[in-house]
Amino acid sequence: MEMTIIQAFRPILWFARRIGLLPSPLRRTVDRLESLLVAVAILLALAAVPFAVAAGRAVSTGVQHTAAAQAAASTPVAATPVQKALNVPPVPTTRPVPVVWTLPDGSVHSGQVEMNVGTSAPTTVTIWVDRQGRQVSPPVGTDQAGRRGTVVGILTELAVILALTGLVALLRWPLNRHRAAGWENEWRIVGPVWTKHRI
Repeated sequence: MEMTIIQAFRPILWFARRIGLLPSPLRRTVDRLESLLVAVAILLALAAVPFAVAAGRAVSTGVQHTAAAQAAASTPVAATPVQKALNVPPVPTTRPVPVVWTLPDGSVHSGQVEMNVGTSAPTTVTIWVDRQGRQVSPPVGTDQAGRRGTVVGILTELAVILALTGLVALLRWPLNRHRAAGWENEWRIVGPVWTKHRI
């Protein structure tokens, strides 16, 4: 039972030893403060992970609601190109091609669709139109909503890490000055003994 408890706490002890929280005669108060500062920053970064995940999920849900609203306000229809995507130098991979489409009420509309160069005229393409028959962008897909949420979650966590890193660096500056002053004071005592030089 004792070995199990020790094994359970071994990662915690390792972490505490690595960042200098365990007592040591070689560590000064300023060193322990610095170690505590780094430990708190690491714990805050870990604590921010659920909030980053929640932010990503919120964005993903919002994008899905927007996509649902777009899908409800638009309809896919088959559009027929009236000409071929001409191969005119300089040659891009796609060109705008005039297309026509017919709504269920029989009205004919026209617009342009980006098509691969050389696509034959009889080919139909799916476009999205609103209730008035005007061409609109297709609704955002579920996979896009998931990707946007993931990106937002990662960027949120990175922002927290960068902010904590900057804060730690800012707070370490006075600690380093204090440590350097302590070393200088102690060298005034020890230096003459070692170098036989009086300061």
